[in-house]
Amino acid sequence: MDTEAEQRKNLFQFLEESEYGVTIIETLPDMDDHFEKHDTQAAIINLDTMAVNNKVLRKAKLKMPQMSIIALSTRKYHPELEDAFREDISVCLSIPIDFDELSYWLEALSKRYENEAG
Repeated sequence: MDTEAEQRKNLFQFLEESEYGVTIIETLPDMDDHFEKHDTQAAIINLDTMAVNNKVLRKAKLKMPQMSIIALSTRKYHPELEDAFREDISVCLSIPIDFDELSYWLEALSKRYENEAG
């Protein structure tokens, strides 16, 4: 069994069952296009499967300053993303995903978004 595919399926199912609206974006250009057209509270990005760098994450935050970025990764250390972790990524959760932890962060970041949006 492909555990990554299973984790992805479980994540999508969890998000769809939550009170949050979900848009699945497969590529970086699609993400860029989405941010041009839609207000976004949070983006969940798998650092293991998406080729993101500091510049990509900075650009996303400039388009959506109030958006929180939730990173997912099997790795504990990402020296290539040092700037993004300092400036742009709100939280990094380990894979496999603890859905209680993800739920906690989604709720906390949603409250922060609401407070900042006024």
